[in-house]
Amino acid sequence: MRPDHQGIYELGWKPATFVAQTASSVAGVLAPAGYEAAQGIVSSAYLKDASDPQWAHDQEMKDWRAWMSKYHPQGDVNDYLNVCAYAQAWCLVKILEQAGPHLTRKNIMARATSVDFRVPVLLPGIALENSKTDYRLIKKVRLMKFEGKRWALLPE
Repeated sequence: MRPDHQGIYELGWKPATFVAQTASSVAGVLAPAGYEAAQGIVSSAYLKDASDPQWAHDQEMKDWRAWMSKYHPQGDVNDYLNVCAYAQAWCLVKILEQAGPHLTRKNIMARATSVDFRVPVLLPGIALENSKTDYRLIKKVRLMKFEGKRWALLPE
């Protein structure tokens, strides 16, 4: 920040602050901005945060870390975009598996517009679902509040 400008934290102003999911990365956004300045902000998520210690012993995240180690060892395991890419790739693989040996456009589109499954790195209670009339895969997110050095999921 420029010395002649102050942000809301420096001013002591504490309005309710909401940030878009794309700006909620602890390692990429909040840590560099300062944990103290981020206290109490609210955001939403549908994926687990790889940098959050609450997922350290979670089997899905252990599997993801093993995948990263094998297929993308130079990648940052705390980068939210790596978790997102894994989820998207996992979804595509599942759709192709459901299509079976008939990999025609018609068959793949039929599977891609009738998704009803859970991707391993999604937050608890969230699954993918769509239809031929509603292509949105994610219909639910979890609200979360930044506390200490991590996001705490708010009750559903």
